[in-house]
Amino acid sequence: KKAYEDSVYIAFANNKFADAILRTTKFKVKTAEQSALNDKAISFSTSINPGEPIAFHIGALNASNENPIEFFVDLGDGTQKAFKATSSYATETANVTGTKAGYGQIIVYAPEGVEITAFETNGIPMYSIDVTQARSLRSLCLPNAGLYNIDLAWNRCLEKLNLSNNNLSTLTLAGTNSNYDKNILSYIDLSNNTLSDLTLNDMRSIDFLNLSYNQLSDDDIDLSFGDYVIDLN
Repeated sequence: KKAYEDSVYIAFANNKFADAILRTTKFKVKTAEQSALNDKAISFSTSINPGEPIAFHIGALNASNENPIEFFVDLGDGTQKAFKATSSYATETANVTGTKAGYGQIIVYAPEGVEITAFETNGIPMYSIDVTQARSLRSLCLPNAGLYNIDLAWNRCLEKLNLSNNNLSTLTLAGTNSNYDKNILSYIDLSNNTLSDLTLNDMRSIDFLNLSYNQLSDDDIDLSFGDYVIDLN
């Protein structure tokens, strides 16, 4: 009977069948006013000026060419413009293209029931980014963005992470609690930053880990789990 910030689910259990727990898919509890609004999923500040081009990739859960899924983007002037995703992951061609429309943040909105699963850019300069509400993100790629920090504590579904060629000096991939551990994150590229402090999550899921051109040493990271390619350079 009240709105919650995060998604919830309902679970049904029977003590006669302890292992047969039934649960619903995740959903959000909203007020009547909130139900009419799209959910803010991702926002970032950029030095791109109004009138200059901008392009990036968005994926949505269960999207396909046969089943395109609509989402909305505010390109900086407060107006939500409709776009469509045709894959859960980033497609070869950017599906969000346009020009910066104002001096505000770029904001990606998801309608009720739509889950944003991929956000990929390359070379978009960013002062800051917020992906804490995009909790179904599987792929996050932001190389060459100039980022100094990013909060990934809520992104438990990540499979691929590319934050190469930024200005990150510290980064934690741990979840905000054990429910948000990144147990399926297999591809990590953090090369060409200034990292001197890095907290990884579950090393056993990692297939590829690139930490080259940072300020780390072998002693800075626990590499006791996993069967993966690692480049510390």
